[in-house]
Amino acid sequence: MPFRCILELFNFFNRFDELYNLFGHRKSKLIKDLNILRYLRSLEQEESWLRDKRLLTAVEDFGKDLIGVQRLEKKHQRFELELVSHENTIHRLVSQCNTLDICEKSDENISIIQEKCRDVNLSLIELKSNAITRTRLLDESERYQQLSANFQEEDTWLIENFNAILIEENVESLELLQDSLSQFETFSSDFQVSMYSCFLD
Repeated sequence: MPFRCILELFNFFNRFDELYNLFGHRKSKLIKDLNILRYLRSLEQEESWLRDKRLLTAVEDFGKDLIGVQRLEKKHQRFELELVSHENTIHRLVSQCNTLDICEKSDENISIIQEKCRDVNLSLIELKSNAITRTRLLDESERYQQLSANFQEEDTWLIENFNAILIEENVESLELLQDSLSQFETFSSDFQVSMYSCFLD
């Protein structure tokens, strides 16, 4: 009888150890699957972000006036800061894929994951290129709008002064003649400064 109890107890512990080992194996597989799903979700979030921002950099609105351009430049600068943050995340994810920390080589998921990593990395490179192009185009647009504003200002100044010069006055005294001559000299020097500033900008 005691031998039979010991044997049953031994069998019970063997079954318990077997079940415990199965549980441990199942747990490690579930943890691995969870890590793969988290990894894939992170990749998909980055893919989605890249798609959204690709549309932003493809917009051909560069502002209709100087204030509009400056607003777009500020918005683009915020995007570039956000891009740096996402770039770090994408590099980390690609690095994890390359070191195969998330799955073994025998997994059927590895080719899918590696392809997603390549796609995300290529999308990042394309987005960075588009961001550089957009920065350049916004800078050109700002210079154009600034030049246009300067020309409008100088054009207004020219029209005002042109009308003042066209008015012919009969100068009856020496003081009025000297005053008119002084105004003309001021106009002449202002005109040279104005012309110089138009073509330097």
